[in-house]
Amino acid sequence: IRALLFLKVTMHLAILLFFLLEAINAQFPRQCATVDALIQGECCPDLSPVLVPGSDRCGSSSGRGQCLQVIADSRPHGPQYIHDGRDDREQWPLRFFNQTC
Repeated sequence: IRALLFLKVTMHLAILLFFLLEAINAQFPRQCATVDALIQGECCPDLSPVLVPGSDRCGSSSGRGQCLQVIADSRPHGPQYIHDGRDDREQWPLRFFNQTC
């Protein structure tokens, strides 16, 4: 019975890990993962580039979003956080983008 329970738990963990890895697959839109986008610090992809390039940033024409200045949480970290100032996740996503959808 223990072996069966272990197998069941292991299988559930494997399925969970599979779905988590799939979810991580698209952190940034492809248009934002270019050298130019990273230099400009802007992640506001054009959703309709065929009609008029640059006219539908973040899907604004259909009410999906707007390209706005990023406002990050500036509260200090607790003493348990030992990587203060060295982690790209701090003040996310300001390490990469100043404007996003």
